[in-house]
Amino acid sequence: MQRPSTLALAALLSLSLLACGGEPNREAAAPPEPQASSMAGEGQLPPGHPPTGSPGLVRSQAAAGGAGAPASAPHWDVPGAWQVETPASRMRQAQYRVPASAGDGSDGECAVFYFGPGQGGDVEGNIMRWASQFSTAEGGSRAPEVHTLEVAGQTVTRVEVSGAYTPSPMSMSGAPGGGPQPDYRLFGAIVPGPDAHWFIKCTGPEKTMEANRAAFDGMISSVRYDG
Repeated sequence: MQRPSTLALAALLSLSLLACGGEPNREAAAPPEPQASSMAGEGQLPPGHPPTGSPGLVRSQAAAGGAGAPASAPHWDVPGAWQVETPASRMRQAQYRVPASAGDGSDGECAVFYFGPGQGGDVEGNIMRWASQFSTAEGGSRAPEVHTLEVAGQTVTRVEVSGAYTPSPMSMSGAPGGGPQPDYRLFGAIVPGPDAHWFIKCTGPEKTMEANRAAFDGMISSVRYDG
């Protein structure tokens, strides 16, 4: 009996591959797991908690599941004008683009962070971490405005600071480059969770952030743990 030629074997192999769906499976390698810092900043964890039905908050969202988000992850309402983005790192449970106001050259960004049980640092350390990223025109540090509010039985710490913004070197994405960014503002919130704090950090040009002050406060007021 004649043996099949090389060309015949190649043709049979091609037909077999087509019949099985074409190409063999290709699995993408998972990106390296970033390490959590002891404090919240770029690459750290932010908050979520109870609902208020504030105007402009049009959809509810839970944590996206990065960094091993627990089953007890919070939910919150997202401001209607904010654009939902894919989180840039596993530390970010959610990420939003805050559209720039007229006259501002770039959009703002809001990210929700959670680092895992017992991770993320304490409230005071994170406040100082955020504040250290802002400086005065003379180069000195900026004092943050801090107050607390009760949200669904939780004491939430709200932080605000403005000035020239220099993102943390640990920044995963979304932060401007090329040195300090003048006239920037941060709205932040630290919310206690069952096993660790959650952190919400929103930064952007002054006008953009001021225009979104009510939207940010509405989001914070809407944070809740279902069940």
